Amino acid sequence: MGVYECTLAALFAAWLLLCVLAQLRVAAPRVAPRLGRWDASLLVPRYNYFAPVPGVHDYHLLFRTRTRGREFGAWQEVSTEGRRRWWNFAWNPDRRCRKRLLDLAKELAHRDPACADPATVLSVPYLMLLRHVCAQAEPAERADIQFLIVTISGAGRDELPQPLFLSRPHEVG
Repeated sequence: MGVYECTLAALFAAWLLLCVLAQLRVAAPRVAPRLGRWDASLLVPRYNYFAPVPGVHDYHLLFRTRTRGREFGAWQEVSTEGRRRWWNFAWNPDRRCRKRLLDLAKELAHRDPACADPATVLSVPYLMLLRHVCAQAEPAERADIQFLIVTISGAGRDELPQPLFLSRPHEVG
């Protein structure tokens, strides 16, 4: 082997070692911050196939409406499930919609669970969820709408849904 081949082999060996270290839970906290400074072209990937703490809750988005002079109605769930087709194992564009709703709900629930900060109702996650909920609701004359994010434990657990975020009522229509 010549100098060129040895240099190339050493470069690929170092790259492989950095990739392995970036994946290990023990080394990643020490390696990842340093890589962020030096890896501007993102040559060292970070794969997260298996989370260290798996998700044990499902997030659900609910809404309720009220018309003028009446009380709020019952909570209704916003459906994120489309019709499953045989090819969805390989190509499933609806998955992105469900993931987007999940990310927005988590962001709101962790940022301001009581909806006490006035800036929350102007935040992008809040406005996107409000827009989505308004599109799901049946149009009514001068209706108010409110949404709620809840978590439900996974299968095999008999826990009640836990509210994470309750929006303010908004006048629509």
